[in-house]
Amino acid sequence: MSKPLLFLRRFVSCPVAVGSVLPSSRFLVRCIMAGIDWQRVEAVAELGAGTGVITDAIDRNRRASSRFLSFELDGNMRSTLSDRYPSVNFYQDAFGLRAALQDQQMQGLDCVISGLPLFNFPDQQRRRLLTDIHDL
Repeated sequence: MSKPLLFLRRFVSCPVAVGSVLPSSRFLVRCIMAGIDWQRVEAVAELGAGTGVITDAIDRNRRASSRFLSFELDGNMRSTLSDRYPSVNFYQDAFGLRAALQDQQMQGLDCVISGLPLFNFPDQQRRRLLTDIHDL
């Protein structure tokens, strides 16, 4: 199944969690990647990996020695991405960001890229995640 079709199917089944009918465009991905000094990034987290459009760009741009955590709620998508990117540590819930860093024995992050539909989440949950991102 194509990535756009898979994404659309996931959106229809759970629009609050997905938040978009299509994966990120190549243009958006280029804009995101252009703003990051990859030579300085030791640890990066991706929140809401989806079909892996941004995951792929992060993996291509990051240094081999860097640490990469990626979060995707959908088990099928996460499993597919885990098979494609064996050097990436995948987790289910982005709201468990702190626990994932502890699990990986990491002190913090240099970069967080989020594809999550933040305004679809309750205010308290959104604030907690943004606080965690800021602190880490």
